[in-house]
Amino acid sequence: MSIQVAYFHPSYGAENSFIYLLTAILFLLAVIPFIKSKFDVLNPSFIYSVCLAGFCMLAAIYTEKWDLPMHFNTAVIMIVMSILFLVGGLTAEFYCLSIKNDLKLKTEKTQGFFISWPLWFIFVILLVFLAYLNYADFLNAASQITKETEFSKMLKPFVEGLMSHVITLPRWNEYRFRFANGLAYLSIMAVWINIMARQYKEALKWGSFVLLFIPFLVLTGGRQHFMYLVMFSMVSFFLIYRRNHKGVCALSKELAIIGIAIVVFMICFLGIGIINGKIGFNKSFLDVIVHYAGINISAFDVYVNEMVMPVTQYIGSSTMVPIYGFLNAHGFNVPQFSQYITLFTAFGQITTNVYTAFCRYIHDFGYFGCGIVMFLLGFFYTFTYRILYYQGLKNWMILLYASIVYPIFLMGREERFFNEILSTSKISFLIEMLILYKFFEFLSKRRMNSDEFKSHH
Repeated sequence: MSIQVAYFHPSYGAENSFIYLLTAILFLLAVIPFIKSKFDVLNPSFIYSVCLAGFCMLAAIYTEKWDLPMHFNTAVIMIVMSILFLVGGLTAEFYCLSIKNDLKLKTEKTQGFFISWPLWFIFVILLVFLAYLNYADFLNAASQITKETEFSKMLKPFVEGLMSHVITLPRWNEYRFRFANGLAYLSIMAVWINIMARQYKEALKWGSFVLLFIPFLVLTGGRQHFMYLVMFSMVSFFLIYRRNHKGVCALSKELAIIGIAIVVFMICFLGIGIINGKIGFNKSFLDVIVHYAGINISAFDVYVNEMVMPVTQYIGSSTMVPIYGFLNAHGFNVPQFSQYITLFTAFGQITTNVYTAFCRYIHDFGYFGCGIVMFLLGFFYTFTYRILYYQGLKNWMILLYASIVYPIFLMGREERFFNEILSTSKISFLIEMLILYKFFEFLSKRRMNSDEFKSHH
């Protein structure tokens, strides 16, 4: 069984496209927070602007090849919304400076994050067992919608079935994934901490948990959780490195690390796409990347100028899907909306149902409401980022911040803040991850105290 979708064919193309002008202006906007923050690559306003500019640049590369449109009015909308995000960030900067003296500045010392061999072994066995259970759930669900027996051929109809609610997975499947996911995030941070503390054996122990999370990632059939993992890894590394080295490291070094992260991400991204059947061998590397992260910019232009999406009487039907789901599950008489957009835009043989975060904000709140949302997001992320530094870059704060920062990387592709960060599943995930962290922190401190006692006696 397949998803019932509709295809919209724009009546115009790339003639007189403003995508090149838009890309140039967005890159210029990225320069402002970059210089103001003294070349801080983690500044939220810089991340937002440079990533959005990157998505536009990908669209610009294939504008002629795929006849991708970009009207002047759409370019203006994206520029104005970006400026409002930057203004929100600057407002947060000024506010943080006004309260800085009222905050108690503490610097957390980077020490080893330990796990005993018996406990490590228990968690390895547990992760293998949970992965097996999730694989069994996958086989059972996939068999309901496809007769394929080859794993890679089963993944695509499996994902489509989940998105269309044709098939469902047991609740425990999500719980197992969430546990493995939280442990993987914690383990990545533990790897960075131990490398900085020169506890390399401990880093290898924690790294094994990350490797054991890969089967869980593959079984989701998608690539977004892998993207989140890469973003978390990069942000948490820089924050822990800066804490250990008293400030921002050399720009050239940070850019080199970002370059390596992008290359690794691209290779793994393509690999996962080939495994799940979403990428064929007849497409070039650039074709795949532009289709995933560039064409959505042009789709947003189509939405602004020609497309009409269904409108409901309910506020936030496109952005607050998890909230409506929660209310529905707890007896409130509200509909259950889906995050999946069934209306695709077709640019020749290339199609997409992803329309950037702006599309969902405008659809739900109008242009004025979208502007308010952008300002508030700029304020929230910049404020959170500054407080993180003012509080001494504590491990648990790094863990939380690096886990929720990915929406600003992806605003030029899709909305992730309301639909994911504010969902009950994400909030419970963060709580469970903190509990895991506190558990291991307690054991780690006990070991360090025991080692200190032995050294003194």
